[in-house]
Amino acid sequence: MLYDGPVDGADALWKRVAAERVTAFGTSPAYLQLCEQSGWMPPRDGGATLDFSALRAMYSTGSVLYPRQQEWVWQQVKPVPIQSISGGTDIVGCFVLGNPNLPVYSAEPQCRSLGLDVRALNVDAAGIGELVCANPFPSRPLGLVDDADGRRFHAAYFAQHPGVWTHGDLVEFTAEGSARMHGRSDGVLNVRGIRIGPAEIYRMLADVPEITEAMAIERHADDEPGNARLVLLLVLRQGAALDAELSARIRRLLAQRGSPAHVPAAILAVDQLPTTHSGKRSERSARDALNGRAVVNSAALRNPESLEPLRAWAAQVRPERTVTVPAPAVAEPLAETVARVWREVLDLPAVKPSDNYFDLGGDSLRALKILEVLRRATGREVPLTLLLDAPTLAGFVQALGAAAEHEYRPLVQLQPPRDPDVEPLFIVHGVGGSAMELLGLARLIDDGRAVYGIQARGFDAQDTPSRDVPAMACEYLAAVRGVQPEGPYLLAGYSFGGQVAYEMARQLQEAGDEVGLVALLDTGVPERHWPPAAWFEYFVRRVLFGMRSLRARRAHEWPAVLQGLLRSLRHRVHRRALPPQRLADEYAAHLPETVRRVRCAGFTAALAHPPQRSNLSVHLLRTDLDRSHSCDPAIVWRRCARSVTVHEVPGDHASLIRAPHAAAVARCLAECLATAAPAAAARDLQPPVPLITAEPPHLPRAGVDAAPAPALPPPPADLPASASAWLS
Repeated sequence: MLYDGPVDGADALWKRVAAERVTAFGTSPAYLQLCEQSGWMPPRDGGATLDFSALRAMYSTGSVLYPRQQEWVWQQVKPVPIQSISGGTDIVGCFVLGNPNLPVYSAEPQCRSLGLDVRALNVDAAGIGELVCANPFPSRPLGLVDDADGRRFHAAYFAQHPGVWTHGDLVEFTAEGSARMHGRSDGVLNVRGIRIGPAEIYRMLADVPEITEAMAIERHADDEPGNARLVLLLVLRQGAALDAELSARIRRLLAQRGSPAHVPAAILAVDQLPTTHSGKRSERSARDALNGRAVVNSAALRNPESLEPLRAWAAQVRPERTVTVPAPAVAEPLAETVARVWREVLDLPAVKPSDNYFDLGGDSLRALKILEVLRRATGREVPLTLLLDAPTLAGFVQALGAAAEHEYRPLVQLQPPRDPDVEPLFIVHGVGGSAMELLGLARLIDDGRAVYGIQARGFDAQDTPSRDVPAMACEYLAAVRGVQPEGPYLLAGYSFGGQVAYEMARQLQEAGDEVGLVALLDTGVPERHWPPAAWFEYFVRRVLFGMRSLRARRAHEWPAVLQGLLRSLRHRVHRRALPPQRLADEYAAHLPETVRRVRCAGFTAALAHPPQRSNLSVHLLRTDLDRSHSCDPAIVWRRCARSVTVHEVPGDHASLIRAPHAAAVARCLAECLATAAPAAAARDLQPPVPLITAEPPHLPRAGVDAAPAPALPPPPADLPASASAWLS
């Protein structure tokens, strides 16, 4: 039985399922969500009772099914499994689907389809990859109409991953063999260089009862890093309104469960989302409308009028986020000034005193904009660390009002200690200089130790950023010793910060201090410091990558691919000879002035300082080399350090410290810290007999003390072998 009519209520289809004694009911997640959110319950008593005794199976397709919809059916209709299926009209079938002989996991297709070699390609840290079919299958189309040379057919299904059918869906296969669908891959958003699947956002919003439907769209914005801004379109249930409270709750939820990149720059309430005649939502048409472009597929929409509110909003929205500064003659209370600046920078209708800056989606770039506006409004410097020390609006206002003359402070506590006897971890900033970007990673390191971020000098007008790595390392060590007078010291650094952390460890070792850990988070060096082996590795990898691409491409595409490869290689060689200041200026040209000068200083320092040789053992957390446009950093560090342990971590250089990859990086750091733990553990042993003489030991420092340390007696016989070796 096929139904082609209006769905005028939650019971529209269930009444027909009961009346016709349907045994297998095919529906969509949108309809089940309507039933669940409307609070509809099938009548069970009286003459209006709906009889579902014939219903044996349910099928769901058209969009991603969520566990809440499965649970609603189980509780309100019947404990019948929903077989979520995913495929396409173009293949007349499914790639993943149900199976009556297999167990059912809530909202998951149970298995791959017979006769289809379905796989997940380019799987990320969360286990999500692109759904492809690696071999021909019985119902695969042979071509497109009016496509004589097959170019359009190839571009539609084979160009993205040569040689395999790419359907454009994101999939995750579980250990049990079932699948989880994560939406369309062409809807993946790139916000500030971070790839976000819209399905991640939709899953987080499933617990907001006011929301019926949601659509996340990327909008071009010249004033944003990466030139993109996230816009969230919402269809609200009847009676709900997008007020300040709901907007703040949505942002807070997305920031806590995701990351600042998941928080939308703007939230719009609309009556309906653009939908095709086949019932699928059209992100592409919404994206075109929000960006002021002509909608190329408007004929495929059954509700083209849904685009008009989007066009109207795009026409009147501010091209850039401008924040007003009150005139000197206007006496505005400090609390009102701060609240207004927060609202305008974060694009919120209202903020409450208890709102947390980071929960609202704030990041380091927006923080710098807030502090710059407040500096002009109040006439005094506002330290960047103030937001980390007092992240709530009320706390920030109080701290700002009580702030004395600011003095640069390198250390920022990102994670307070639960066990004061465990050595803290110090993580050095990336080339951007801010410790704020390390906050998410630091909070995932949950082994009881304190985690400090090290922040660069120069974010305040009176401070001049350092352009020398050894000088930075010396200044940072002075602050570190103020917190931890004695070793072993545990150091890590992200990107350029790894170079500084390595230099800090080298200076500590020269001074005779114990270094327990040096962890480099995807730290490379500029091209001018690559050894010949690194250049060779880079050229070979890029050539092999180009050959792999050529092998699966059509002959007419080869010249373009070869030209692109040669252009990339020439660019690398050319950059090696450019002056450091020019490279630094090019690197940070698109950033705000405060950020630009700190980044330029860091980039200049990296160019001017090749890593020195040492007797250190280094842990290198390295991302996927195939996604890197640099040499293998392990080659560089093996020439400098005594030993290098390489740990493969997910993501790329920009995303490894952010969700979802930060969790895997934190686990890897925890393993590295565990290897540094034996020294601390042995130090805390309390053997039954004294291990030192009556005179306290005098530990020499190279170049400072020459007095010999007193001899230690042999360790007791019952001491564990590992502790005995350490004491020796």
